Amino acid sequence: MNETVPTHVEIGDSVIYQDLQDEVVILNLASQQYYGLDDVGAAMWKLLLDRREVASATRQLATEFDVDSDVVRADLYALIRQLMESGLLKSSPLQI
Repeated sequence: MNETVPTHVEIGDSVIYQDLQDEVVILNLASQQYYGLDDVGAAMWKLLLDRREVASATRQLATEFDVDSDVVRADLYALIRQLMESGLLKSSPLQI
């Protein structure tokens, strides 16, 4: 599982989302498919969109959930790969 993920991400083209209490519902308008994220997935999604830098989101999640950063990194990378495969996230150019 040494697949790499981009250092920076942004929301995919033709994607909208809505916060619903502790969850997030995401719709890919191009594929007409929708996805739901639970409270932890929603926190990851929001931090990725807010920070756009994967390393920064990893650090924040580790602190916020009081979890080892290696565990957070593995979970976050797995989610990012799934979101990118579904067209919900895409690689973003470095933000300077």
